[in-house]
Amino acid sequence: MAVRTMAALAFVVMGLSVGAVAADPPQRVPRTVFNDDAQVLREAPGENPAPFIKAWLDRESAAVPFSTFVFLASTPDICFYNTKAGEEYGARRKKDDYLYVRAMRALKRQGTDALRLVTEHMQAKGKEVLAAIRMSDTHHRRLNVYDELCPQFAIDHPEYVIKQPDGRTNETALDYSIEAVRDHRMGIMAEIIHDYPVDGLELNFVRWAKHFPRDQGRQKAPVMTRYVERIRKMMDSAGRTRKNGKRLTLGVRVPESLHACWLAGVDIETWVKRGWIDFVVVSTWNNTDPQLRVDEFAKFTRPAGVDTIVTMGNMIGAMTAGPPVPVDRGVAKSGKHAAGYVSMLLNTEEARGAAANFYTYGADSISFWNVGIHFGREVTATPQQRRRIEEWTHAVGSPERVWEGTRTYRFLPMGKGISSRKPPVRNYPWYDEGASPLGHKNSPTLLFSADNTGKRLILPFRMADGRHGESLTGRMTFWIYHLEENDKLAIDINGKPIAERHLKRFPAGSRRSGLPGTRFELKLENCPPLRGDNQLGVVLKTKAVRAHVPFLEELEVTVAADRKRTTAGPQGVKIYIAVDSEGPTGVNEYWARNLKPGDPKARRYRELMTDDVNAAVAGSFAAGATEVYVKDDGFRDKNLIADRLDPRAVLLPGGGGLLHGLDDTFQGVMLVGLHAMEGAADGVLAHTWSSGRRRRYWFNEREGGEVAAYAIVAGHDHRVPIIMVTGCSGVCRETRELLGPAVVGVSVKRRLQDGSVELDSPETTRRTIAAGARHALTQITQYRPYQVKFPLRVRLQLKNREVTDGYEKWRHANKPDWPGKRAGPNTLEAILKTTKHIIL
Repeated sequence: MAVRTMAALAFVVMGLSVGAVAADPPQRVPRTVFNDDAQVLREAPGENPAPFIKAWLDRESAAVPFSTFVFLASTPDICFYNTKAGEEYGARRKKDDYLYVRAMRALKRQGTDALRLVTEHMQAKGKEVLAAIRMSDTHHRRLNVYDELCPQFAIDHPEYVIKQPDGRTNETALDYSIEAVRDHRMGIMAEIIHDYPVDGLELNFVRWAKHFPRDQGRQKAPVMTRYVERIRKMMDSAGRTRKNGKRLTLGVRVPESLHACWLAGVDIETWVKRGWIDFVVVSTWNNTDPQLRVDEFAKFTRPAGVDTIVTMGNMIGAMTAGPPVPVDRGVAKSGKHAAGYVSMLLNTEEARGAAANFYTYGADSISFWNVGIHFGREVTATPQQRRRIEEWTHAVGSPERVWEGTRTYRFLPMGKGISSRKPPVRNYPWYDEGASPLGHKNSPTLLFSADNTGKRLILPFRMADGRHGESLTGRMTFWIYHLEENDKLAIDINGKPIAERHLKRFPAGSRRSGLPGTRFELKLENCPPLRGDNQLGVVLKTKAVRAHVPFLEELEVTVAADRKRTTAGPQGVKIYIAVDSEGPTGVNEYWARNLKPGDPKARRYRELMTDDVNAAVAGSFAAGATEVYVKDDGFRDKNLIADRLDPRAVLLPGGGGLLHGLDDTFQGVMLVGLHAMEGAADGVLAHTWSSGRRRRYWFNEREGGEVAAYAIVAGHDHRVPIIMVTGCSGVCRETRELLGPAVVGVSVKRRLQDGSVELDSPETTRRTIAAGARHALTQITQYRPYQVKFPLRVRLQLKNREVTDGYEKWRHANKPDWPGKRAGPNTLEAILKTTKHIIL
């Protein structure tokens, strides 16, 4: 066979997109969602509103990066389109001179409506368009025929209203336990799916998260589960009748923690595991909360290949109108809301801080909430405010952008000020002080009352930065109000004291007017090591009679961007490199099996193999890795030259199972020197485990080679993703098709159409492999473990019957627990509960 060498660059990045290693089948790029609550209809004119609406949509599309546009269609009984199943907004109003109504009726006269117009206009821009269904919106606080948001369906059936155990008198949400309620709303959703060209639905279980009596959420959850299954089946049936036959998208927006989901009767884990849901948006009520526990959801959404998305609202502040009153917000302060935390709008540094947490702890992408309102005539829609929105939404559009700039982590008690009135004016589902409207407890207010004097009170805070204990540059700031000048404190981070000399004190009012107290500042260089989920511990030592109880509730941590670091991922990552003997630079024969150890040619191949590993090691350390472990998986595991290996790498002992030594403390696996699977026409030395037996494998009926086996073991056993593969162009193509486009592939050789093999020079491949490793680590937070369903069906096809007979006999003789069974003349099969026998 002819062999050609070349020095041309052969670094193949399989894709730069977000959302790397996916579930089975390959994953596309996760959605970035923009939610539009139909504010455009409020402001649109009563004559020829279509140009106004399109211009509004164009402004949103130009300013904010998103792929999926979600437009409010129903609340759920009041509809913003021409409906027969539900009730159009303003249907009871005789005149059409009212907000929303004038534009909706004008569009109807032109033979269209908002949902159709918006869908067609945004789809023409290449956007996925979903109709939003607010599953229990209760902006209306009583059954009032004059309230446009109060549906006639509820007025006619007051017996359907939820009977809340707290005795509130202003409940208007309808109980999904009642079949007539479910049927009525199903009719609206079916009408949208059958009559409009939308790409699917987003079910919003956040507004207002009242589906059953508030003490029966978990008990009634099976009712909602059956309902979601019914919606999925309706959509699947409708999708099959469309021209393209595609599965229609079903996304859900759910409360901000699993606890809050159960309060609302939302069994999101079951819905995901049953395959009904395409994306999950984990959402606060209105704000951006950096403490949001996306990792609770990612544990089951990511293995299922479901987009895991976190809401970022335009507000960073809590519910309270103050005091304290922030006076240092600049343009990031609302002119519409009262002074206090509620007036705090999100700025770019705060957005980066929150998004750093979201991406690090499991989010695939972001959903922009309550942003569309700022593209019209609202007081918050000034040019300066639009620029602020454009800046922060672009800053969080990908992990790379998040880590490029300064990040501010701001922690506030999101539930403060919700209301002491029972029930509150806004009729929230929950109104317990210190909890969000969805019933979730996040950052507390620490009260240094007389009973708490001398006790260590804890303010928890989560930070992606510093979670590996690395040193940071920046500043930590917190406020303790009503603190006296002579009060003595003991302050610690994660139990380690902060020296008094490192803490600077300033009057609180210089940045937080309205309350006396002290602002504390600490340089991060003097801060004890962080660990991800952190604690700020404070002990007020001074006993005194006080007019006001001192309290602490706001913490701000600003981390300066590391200009030397261009990676998107965090510092301090462990990388595992598995290396095979057939795929390294310059190799085009089965040398490890066929050449004697003393053969000079074998020595040269060992050098080339080791140099490929060294390039990957060097690139990893250059991009911020702190530990790299190497495992020789070539023939007999004795191919690497230990004293030639980069001394920074740890060479693992030979033997053991596949990926022996890997565990969940690693952030990524690199496969160096791999080859394409048996039968790959574009592969160089293509085979799977054995070239002589001609093995071919299928995992859950999908054919795969050694890359697939590595990915399954890494993902299933250890939840670690494959982040880079080097070898022939065939294995790069195979990896891309299996694991998705973001995994880095470095081609060091390729089979040409005439059957010859083209080998890149060692000088070239050292550069390209190192560059590939650096790039893989720049997007380390994007990768997700590869997941397939277990029990796993493995099918092995061998060369012929004779080979299969001998193979089966040998396995039974040497491996008593071998689970394989004959499935054909040259085929073996097993159903595996673990990966132990994945190679059969």
